Amino acid sequence: KCDRVFPCQSCIRRGCADICPDGTMAPVKGNKVLEAHAGNLEEQIKMLQQRVRELEQQLVEPRNTSLPQRVLSNRYPLDALIAPSSEAASSDASPGETVSDISVGLGSLSIGEEGQVRYHGETASSEASHFNYYVFSIYFQELLHTPERAPEFAETALNLPPEIMELLKFFPMGQREYLYTPSTFNGFLPLRPRALDLIDLYYEHSTWFYDPLPRQDFMETIFAVLYPDEDNNLPNLELVEDGCPHILAVFFMLLAYAIRHDPDTSDIQTLSAHYIALAKASYSLACIANDVTTNSVTFLFLYNQLLYVSDRNSTEERWFMSGLANRAAQTIGLQRDSSKWNLSKSQIQCRRVLLFEMFLHDCWQSLVLGRAPALLIQHTDCRFPDIIGNQVSFHDWAWRFAASCLSPAIEHIFTTIPMSYHTLLEIDKGIRKFPIPAHLRAPVHADGADLSWSTNQQLAMQQCCTVTIKESTLLSIHRSYFAAAASQNVDPLKHIYGPSVLAAYRSANKLIASMNGLMDAHPEPAGSCWFFWSGVFSACIVLGALVVEAPTCSLATDALAKLEETVPFFQERSQGAMLDKLLQRAQAAFKTGKSYRKPPQDGAEADELAILGGRHAVIQPKPNPYAAP
Repeated sequence: KCDRVFPCQSCIRRGCADICPDGTMAPVKGNKVLEAHAGNLEEQIKMLQQRVRELEQQLVEPRNTSLPQRVLSNRYPLDALIAPSSEAASSDASPGETVSDISVGLGSLSIGEEGQVRYHGETASSEASHFNYYVFSIYFQELLHTPERAPEFAETALNLPPEIMELLKFFPMGQREYLYTPSTFNGFLPLRPRALDLIDLYYEHSTWFYDPLPRQDFMETIFAVLYPDEDNNLPNLELVEDGCPHILAVFFMLLAYAIRHDPDTSDIQTLSAHYIALAKASYSLACIANDVTTNSVTFLFLYNQLLYVSDRNSTEERWFMSGLANRAAQTIGLQRDSSKWNLSKSQIQCRRVLLFEMFLHDCWQSLVLGRAPALLIQHTDCRFPDIIGNQVSFHDWAWRFAASCLSPAIEHIFTTIPMSYHTLLEIDKGIRKFPIPAHLRAPVHADGADLSWSTNQQLAMQQCCTVTIKESTLLSIHRSYFAAAASQNVDPLKHIYGPSVLAAYRSANKLIASMNGLMDAHPEPAGSCWFFWSGVFSACIVLGALVVEAPTCSLATDALAKLEETVPFFQERSQGAMLDKLLQRAQAAFKTGKSYRKPPQDGAEADELAILGGRHAVIQPKPNPYAAP
């Protein structure tokens, strides 16, 4: 109906606002909107036909006389069947025709008091998109016993020479006029025996997840340059003077990692910050826009990872630094296979390792923050690094999982034209079928009685990491469908998205089981790993949401029991009680058998469970009560 305001809403919806009210539309062959609707109807018909065949098959089975009644009661709700039609819109439809259908999964936009804006997408992890981010940050600092990094710590507490302080001002782009040289750092490199001890600590404790610079490459390309004489314990920077000084930056960064695990160091935080400052200053000796090398990219990657383990409030800095690292990687052509450029075999292997470590990190960071990645597998022809030895290592497995499973999952999540639910289930099947080497399997499955946690600390961490990567990926692709099914007034398992409900529930249980097992086997490293605790936190949100939204579901009893078992486990290690409210809501809902939902609100007080489906919202957080005046 025309509202007599031109262009009228009717014409706007039809996409012909520019000819309203008196124009005419030229005839075209076909109609994209009608084609999209026809495609949706065709898919619904196929689903109904398949369901009829299933019912007919089960009805004639004589094995269970009560089967017909059970099967007939397990029907698809009609409104649930029709709802996905908007999601399965034809890819031929224009963006304007589908934007209203997918806007519910846009994510959240937080706006600070002074206009700072942060976007957390549909898959942003529960902690990354939590409405009270500052409280969450303090909570996890208490949980992991890692104090928040003091602002400007390096500048105020390290008493570095003026030359180093001046170089720090050029970070992260580096100096353009070469005011300082590598000789500035002559007195800061340790003696050869001490350096070797610290390097041993780094490769023993810090490379179980990411290892962008394998030990042999480091010894040949960096350590041999800094300590060329085996009979002389003093470092020599003459070779660095003639090359890229980013070798120094990588070396200092490895020392900053290693010192965190040194039992002989009393003030770990100060000395680690000391080496971080030296790494940043030596990196600033050369301008990244002019003198980028593989060492430049390696430093940026290592710096980003050290921020992750040392500073819980560095999310946005890490996001921008990883972007710089990705651009630097593309500048030197890491995305293209190096075998065609007549490089040495070791150089080719080094470049491939660095590329796929960055690709894995970029994929994972995209899922955690809900933001599209910078590196796409479709844009590279780089081959996987050669497998060293006769056994597939954790890193070999992780790179292949990222390319085969994470990449299509991310493509499904971040496309602005939603794919069909059938496509999602195919991605799910690919993730579940992806093989895991026997030595990386953890005893978290029902059929895992013959599995056990490794006595080797690093291998046990990789076992848990394998579970976390796989199950968190499944949780990410299913969470919005899980939220849609759980929010309906029907049994979520009988919803058309029932497979997503079951998948999210199982993944949440495995994430919690893997963390419990690792804590029993190796409590110290497990207790300080932010990566694992983040996954367990998201798992608790999923279990709590299932009980709160669908307390009569057959999974609610076990979900509540697991939640009641896990929440106190968090409380034992922290004074925070962020999950308490969720547990209380779940218990109240389960007791009454009614969904315990909060009324819709705006701003920082919105329902924390709404983030599961990536529901769009504009959040204006309260002032940080922990900030310095």
